[in-house]
Amino acid sequence: MKYNGKISLKDYEILLNIFKRKGYKTVKYDSVEKKSKHLILRHDIDILPEDTIDVCDIEKKIGYKAYYFFMSNSEIYNLNSPKLKAIINYLCKSGHEIGLHFNSNKKFKNKETLDNHVNLECKIMEHILNIKINIVSFHRPINNLLNYKYRVARRLHTYMPQFFSNIGYCSDSRGEWRFSDPTKQKEFMEETAIQLLTHAEWWNGRKDLGLNDKIKKIIKKLEKNNLVYLKNNLTNFSIKKVLKNRN
Repeated sequence: MKYNGKISLKDYEILLNIFKRKGYKTVKYDSVEKKSKHLILRHDIDILPEDTIDVCDIEKKIGYKAYYFFMSNSEIYNLNSPKLKAIINYLCKSGHEIGLHFNSNKKFKNKETLDNHVNLECKIMEHILNIKINIVSFHRPINNLLNYKYRVARRLHTYMPQFFSNIGYCSDSRGEWRFSDPTKQKEFMEETAIQLLTHAEWWNGRKDLGLNDKIKKIIKKLEKNNLVYLKNNLTNFSIKKVLKNRN
């Protein structure tokens, strides 16, 4: 079966099966070898943690392991909520690794300042989740952090040269392939190492949608999550009645 470059759950399964048939095996960051058929599967969780479950189940079916990077200070989801803890527990039990998704869209004064911020957020995650955080992924990294060769807070990060520029790199940022369809990459043709970054919210659904429709779907899910919370906590109000009359 050929991958058509589309982004949906069905297509994610097709894509991973193509890697599997090609002989690629998923490896950890500290084990990747440039000239080997090594695949690093990475997921940055920006918006909807619940969308990771379907992605995880596909990887489990194929026999692949991945990294899931969560924010410690997201304004959309709460790392300390029972719901998110249950999701992360499910991912861990499925054999995946959890990392910090660090918001790095500002310039830090020096390496020590960056390390201190990263270390604090890692410690928060470790305390809340009772797991060790060994690796960091930058969210919206500034150019200075791309190919940044140093560890951050004594931890590996996903944009170190050996994981970013020295091997194949594919990303579905903004809901489309940023560095070409993975199966058309030079490294895939040559059967060498690749880091594959995907965001679960773009893939969730059985069929590929246009970018605007995907964003609408994300907004509806966020609204539904908030309505469930309000329903459970505003017992003296009729949410349906308020929504009906909100215009």
